[in-house]
Amino acid sequence: MNSKITLTLHNFGKVPSLLFLPFAFPRKFFRLAWTGLTNPRLMGELVEHFPHRKWIQSKKFATFIDVGSFIGSSSFAIRVMRPDIDIFAFEPVQSNYEFLITNMKSDMHFKAYQVALGSANGSGEIHQNAFPASSSILELDEQHKRQYPYAASTSREKVQIARLDDYLAEMKISPPVFLKIDVQGFELEVLKGAENCLDQVECVFLEVSFLPLYKGQCGFDGIHEFLSTRGFVFMGSYDHQYTKSGDLIQADLLYCRNPGS
Repeated sequence: MNSKITLTLHNFGKVPSLLFLPFAFPRKFFRLAWTGLTNPRLMGELVEHFPHRKWIQSKKFATFIDVGSFIGSSSFAIRVMRPDIDIFAFEPVQSNYEFLITNMKSDMHFKAYQVALGSANGSGEIHQNAFPASSSILELDEQHKRQYPYAASTSREKVQIARLDDYLAEMKISPPVFLKIDVQGFELEVLKGAENCLDQVECVFLEVSFLPLYKGQCGFDGIHEFLSTRGFVFMGSYDHQYTKSGDLIQADLLYCRNPGS
């Protein structure tokens, strides 16, 4: 099947959920209904996180840090479920950052930074992708091209790279913190640059690959060891993606310091 058709059908499968969501949040009904019609991409993460809304709403997170914010769908989802939380978002790609600012412009407790996060300060290049969510500082591996043929590098964009710890003084975050990382294979580098920030983090939610999708990326073993040695406990995985033969490609993983609290 043509890759573009496959992607279209995948997104079409979310339509029933998009139609249902406004009814699940009656106080935000008209806003969500309008967003679902005019900006459905922004609703994508709300669809994904909706089954876990009770957990998100019950936790006493004071701050949400959205690393690899893309166009703001995760920040938007958290805001819908947690109106009281402070949100800090990081997105290096110019076009994505512009969408992010527009999508969250009316949020008074939201702050965005146009920078890529890593383990050291400097500069680099983002490999822009025909499928924007696959853009990364790392180059695509051949495995990625086989599994997701609609993803193909098209251009490069120079970006600033900094450590999350460098923004602690400016953000003045309040713990406990919920940290989300989705940076297409660069997750461990982000964590290495967030040693001080992690002291205030209660839960880390991040996308991890089990097959190499980017050249030089760190897989599950490295991520798990890094977080485990710093007191985080693996709580579960979500949104699993598989090869045609059934091998696990990637998943979203949740790590928490104090499970059950």
